Amino acid sequence: MPTPSPRLKEKNLNARLGRLNSLKRNYNAYINSKDPHLASVVAFVGASIEFQKASEAFDLLSEDLKTARETLLDSIDKTGLPEDFDISGLSTQEITVRVAAQIADLEAQISDLKSLDPGSVPDDADPVSDQIEALQANIDSLNGVVESQTFADLQDAERDIADAETNVAELADSVSDEALRDALAGMINENRVDAIDDEMVEWAREVLDGKTEEIRNATEASETPDVPIDDADKTASLPTGGEPTEDDLRFNRIN
Repeated sequence: MPTPSPRLKEKNLNARLGRLNSLKRNYNAYINSKDPHLASVVAFVGASIEFQKASEAFDLLSEDLKTARETLLDSIDKTGLPEDFDISGLSTQEITVRVAAQIADLEAQISDLKSLDPGSVPDDADPVSDQIEALQANIDSLNGVVESQTFADLQDAERDIADAETNVAELADSVSDEALRDALAGMINENRVDAIDDEMVEWAREVLDGKTEEIRNATEASETPDVPIDDADKTASLPTGGEPTEDDLRFNRIN
C-alpha cells in the first residue's frame, strides 16, 4: 500500500482537528479571547507558564544549594578537623548526626584520659592535659560547624529546594499529556471529543509550546515598564487611583 504524502497526512489531521485548528491563531487572541471554547486551553497555557517559572526557580535554587554546601565545606577545611571527617555528600540532618557521634567519641576519649594513672602515661607521649586540650579543641570545632551561619545557610537552601521540588511536582500534573487532552476536549467540537488521539495531542503541544513562550514574553514585558532610573522620583510622585485601563487588564485574562 502506498505511503500517504505528508501533505495528505496534514490535510487529514486538519480535518480531524476541527475547532482545534484555531489554536494556530496569533497569541494575542489567547490573551484577549472571550471565547468559552478556548478557556480550557488558555488555562492550560497559564499552567504551563507557572510550571516553567517553577522549574526555573528550582534550577536557580539548586545552584544556591551547591554554593551553600561548598561554602560550608570550605569553612570546615579551615577548622583543622581530621581529614576523615568528610561530609561532602551529607544533608544537614546527617551532618548533625555525624557531628554528635564524633563529639561523643571525643568525649569518651577525654573521659578515658582523665581516669588514667599519671604514672601509666608513656614518657614519649604528650601530657594528658595537652591531649585533653587537643580533643576539646576538636569538640569546639565540631560544635562550631553546626552552630555556624554557613550551616544555617545550607539548612535554608535545603528547605528552599525541597519546597521548590514539591511545587514543580504539583504543577507537573497540570501540564501533562492527560491535562492537555482534557483541555483539548473542552475546546474541540462536541461530537469529536472521543476522537482526540496521541497525534492530535502531540500537534497541540507543539503549537502551544510556541504560544506559551510568546504569551509569557508579552506578559513579563508588560509587567516590567521601561522607566529610566533618573525618572524614578518622578514616577513615585505620580497620582494614584482611578479606573484600570485596558492595558492594565489584558495580560491578566489568562488567569
